[in-house]
Amino acid sequence: MIRRLRGALAAVALLLIVVAAPVALSFAGQQVGLDELLRWSEVGASLSRPDDGRWAVGFLLFVGWVAWLYLTVSIGVELIAQWRRRPLLRLSFFKPG
Repeated sequence: MIRRLRGALAAVALLLIVVAAPVALSFAGQQVGLDELLRWSEVGASLSRPDDGRWAVGFLLFVGWVAWLYLTVSIGVELIAQWRRRPLLRLSFFKPG
């Protein structure tokens, strides 16, 4: 019983990471107004006026998207390895040394 509950909670957590995280990141980007900031005509104008924090928030959102992409690829590789009943393929993108 406990094993099935843990499995269900893990499935919900994976679904939240893969589906809800990009929705939240997109919503946050729209709230900050990054769609306006990323137009070529606005880049020069925004760099020539005092900073209002949108560039910093945009960088944090970019880091969030990269982290989400890395997690999603890792989860996908893990699922494929489990279904094929083969050893896990090691991703070494950020491997130190």
